[in-house]
Amino acid sequence: MKSVQFLLVISLSAFIFSGCVTTRSELNEKRGLLSGDSTADETSNASTKNSVVKSEDLNPVEPTVVESNKAPETTSQTTSRPSPLLPATTPVPSNTQSQYGIEEMRAELAKLSGKVEELEQDKKNQQVTQQDEQNKLQVKIAELEKQLKEKEEQNNGPAVPEGKTPLQAAKDAYYSSKYETAIQYLDSFLSNNEKGKDVEEGVFIRGESYFKLKQYKKAIVDYSKFSEKFPKSNFNSKALLKIAECFDALEMKEDSKAFYQELSEKYPKTLEGKLAKKKLSGKSSKK
Repeated sequence: MKSVQFLLVISLSAFIFSGCVTTRSELNEKRGLLSGDSTADETSNASTKNSVVKSEDLNPVEPTVVESNKAPETTSQTTSRPSPLLPATTPVPSNTQSQYGIEEMRAELAKLSGKVEELEQDKKNQQVTQQDEQNKLQVKIAELEKQLKEKEEQNNGPAVPEGKTPLQAAKDAYYSSKYETAIQYLDSFLSNNEKGKDVEEGVFIRGESYFKLKQYKKAIVDYSKFSEKFPKSNFNSKALLKIAECFDALEMKEDSKAFYQELSEKYPKTLEGKLAKKKLSGKSSKK
């Protein structure tokens, strides 16, 4: 009986052994096909040898199956090698890359900040320029307004005080020694009037104002109007005397003598006629 059991154990072991060998070889062949490496066949052969079970290791009493030793697993991954055609690159540490990025950001920030400052400075410069232009325009406007006012005063005369006529305002200015103001009032008044007693008096006062200002030629023009426009005026004798005195001031002795002579002949009994005679006698005695 024991011999029969022993033979059964031997037969069962051989069957299991042959199955294990076939299974391991197939796995190794598949692994060799997948990896494409000759080392797979060698590993498969080694595993086959290691899977052989010796008869001495079997238990004659209890049939046991001895597992074959596992073959060392081989990795199908191959070590990647750098291509000889491409230059080898040295990896940059991560902290260096981050530092380079920070420096770039700082440079860009400084650049943008500089542009903002330039824009602000340009804006300030434009504001200063605009302010200067505005100040210049204001000065020009003030000058033009002043010139316009002067022109208007020359054409229209200064504003006449309330309750007075232009002639009264002119006489007040004349007796206050404001001869230029008196002339302005009279210019406006005489440009709008041609006849009347007020006109005669206005022409005479304007001539007197020119005489006080030593503008003798303008004074002669006004005084000469009496013999032409106002032959019957009470200011004729006075006007002739003033014309003679203007020529004296201009050192035009012959012209002044002619007017003294005319005054003494036309108005001998007047105060102006008597003064003319004295002037003539003084002139003749000097000769």
